[in-house]
Amino acid sequence: TKIQPHYLKAIENGDLEFFKDDLSYLRYFLRFYCQALQIDFEEIRNEFEKNMEDFAKQFVQAFYQQFDTNKQNLVNFYQQPSQLTFQNNFCQGSEAIMQKIMSLPFQSIRHIVDDISCHQIQATQVPMVLIHVYGKLSIDGDNPMAFTETFILANNNNNWFVLNDI
Repeated sequence: TKIQPHYLKAIENGDLEFFKDDLSYLRYFLRFYCQALQIDFEEIRNEFEKNMEDFAKQFVQAFYQQFDTNKQNLVNFYQQPSQLTFQNNFCQGSEAIMQKIMSLPFQSIRHIVDDISCHQIQATQVPMVLIHVYGKLSIDGDNPMAFTETFILANNNNNWFVLNDI
């Protein structure tokens, strides 16, 4: 192959951390690696996508569990570059976002997730994942109503955080 030895070593050792700055390189190298070894790239890609879906499900479950039970803990999901857009209101930074969340006028909330879609964002040097959530939302025990929320997660020094929340 034309893949440089240090990339081959990282692939063979399963060292995904080596590609953390841009996962699109990993996909590119894996395609050529699979061709050289006559391995089905689509099978490998599908496993990668499954892992991403599992990651998205874990994030969504953790996020809404905190939102529904102890929304003060949502501060752990945001950082200074984080942005929230909610009902045409925009705020940036974990402190401003938490002020907005804590000001929401309800006593109880319950998120019922029906479906999650996720995709890796490849046009950036920072690993990012887009997650779109569809479901129902019950506020103060009222009948559930439809909701949708979109997240862009970014990785900062091996810590994933919500970069955008719409």
